Amino acid sequence: MAKNPKQKGNRFEAQTAQMLSERFKPLLGVEKGFRRNIDSGSFYGGSNTHRMESHNLDYAIFGDIVCPREFRFIIECKHYATAPNLATVFAGSKQWDGWIAEAEHDSNSSEKDWLLVIKYNRVKPLSICRTSTLNNNQVGNTMSYGDNYVVTLWDNLLELDDGFWFE
Repeated sequence: MAKNPKQKGNRFEAQTAQMLSERFKPLLGVEKGFRRNIDSGSFYGGSNTHRMESHNLDYAIFGDIVCPREFRFIIECKHYATAPNLATVFAGSKQWDGWIAEAEHDSNSSEKDWLLVIKYNRVKPLSICRTSTLNNNQVGNTMSYGDNYVVTLWDNLLELDDGFWFE
């Protein structure tokens, strides 16, 4: 187990890419349809947004996972040791709010919707997305977060049909 937080995050990004590759292998017809973004979104994200003005964005990759072009989402991955307690979540998690803001920024830059995948030690991965992202898709065990977001288990989203994921 990696003790370095960056290594831990990189490993979770690779695991998420593997989960997506396995899930969509029948549709895409390839073993590795998704992979970890070696830039992890940092080339255009955060303090590097100025690069968007000076670089050709036709082949820019936003988010932590390199996805097929027709995939509807950019994926942001976070792996932390300790999950927030329920009271913190109901009051509004500054950590989650920061991650949502990052995902919203990359979403606007990429002109794609976003999904945030969060893993805490000894807890199944969670996903946060805009409430409007789910539309009428039936996803079990969801929780509203703030006015515009929904939290569910990542596995619940992976069970949705291919039409949810691809344009």
